[in-house]
Amino acid sequence: MLRLMTSFNGKPALGGLFDPQTATFYKACRSLNGGQHPHRFDLGALDAPIVERLKELSCNKIILELPGATYEIPFEKFLENGYPQKWNDTRFPHARWYCQARHWNSETPVRLEAPYREEQPRQQQASLFDQIELQDLAQVGRWG
Repeated sequence: MLRLMTSFNGKPALGGLFDPQTATFYKACRSLNGGQHPHRFDLGALDAPIVERLKELSCNKIILELPGATYEIPFEKFLENGYPQKWNDTRFPHARWYCQARHWNSETPVRLEAPYREEQPRQQQASLFDQIELQDLAQVGRWG
C-alpha cells in the first residue's frame, strides 16, 4: 500500500491509501461530515494533488469509507462527473474534488437527503375564558 499524503491545517495529513496491485484508492473518514460536501449530496473530498497522483498511478477505483457506509466509484467515472471545489478555509489549501452521490455505488443502503428538521408545533395562545366570555370582554372594552 502506498500512503498518499496531503496537508490539513498546515500539517501533513494522510490523504488515503493506494493499492498498486488492484489500482484501488482507499479513503477512510472518521468524522461524521468527512468525505461529504457540506451543502450538496456529493461525496469524495479528495484533495486536488491526490487526484493528480491517482491519474499518474492509473487508478482504477476509489473506495470511500464513511461512518455507517462504504461507497465506491470507478476512477474514470469520478473524473468525468466530479468537480473541484476551492474552499475559503485556510485548513484546506487545495481544491477538493467531489462527485454527486448518485454516481457512487454503496453496499450499505444509506439515504442521502437534507438534514431532517422536525416542524415545530404551531403555538396557540391559551385563554382562561371561553368564546362567549371573550366576546363579552371585547364588548365591554369597546364601550367601557
